[in-house]
Amino acid sequence: MCINLERASAAGIETIDTYLFFDVKKGEPENQLKLLVNFMTEKCPSFLNKVRFFLDIEYLHWHQPTTKGYDTLNKKLYKNLIDATNKYSLSFGVYTSYSQWEATFKDRKLTYGNYLPLWYSYYEKNNVIGKETLGDFVPFGGWTKADVVLKQHTQNSKKYCNFNADLNWDPTWK
Repeated sequence: MCINLERASAAGIETIDTYLFFDVKKGEPENQLKLLVNFMTEKCPSFLNKVRFFLDIEYLHWHQPTTKGYDTLNKKLYKNLIDATNKYSLSFGVYTSYSQWEATFKDRKLTYGNYLPLWYSYYEKNNVIGKETLGDFVPFGGWTKADVVLKQHTQNSKKYCNFNADLNWDPTWK
């Protein structure tokens, strides 16, 4: 991870955002967050305050409907994770989509943590680079279009550089 941060910095990239996958099968998300912060503190401390860490909320990494009360369990884990971010003087956000939020928590109105910026995904079939919009955004979790700082619009694109990359857009880009 540190080498990629160093390369991005050397290339002149000033804003570095990353998302963190949490897997409830590997323990409490707040403990996974602590491991990451400890790793960054030890291995690449100069980047701790240069990176914005987005908490990735994707259905497949959380409790599933086959687990009784999965939505209540997921809400508790999420609340603990959001609370854990307050222990660190770092920049955090939430990465998710309307459909992932609904599937993970069974509650699109769950607003805990909506003070954090949102990086949302919505994969467009006919996306034209440079013509991205927030026209497809549907409010959820208490977030509005004004809270969106990034949009992931294309997944696994080989359009540039001949390797898989997810393409993102910042609404402030002109």
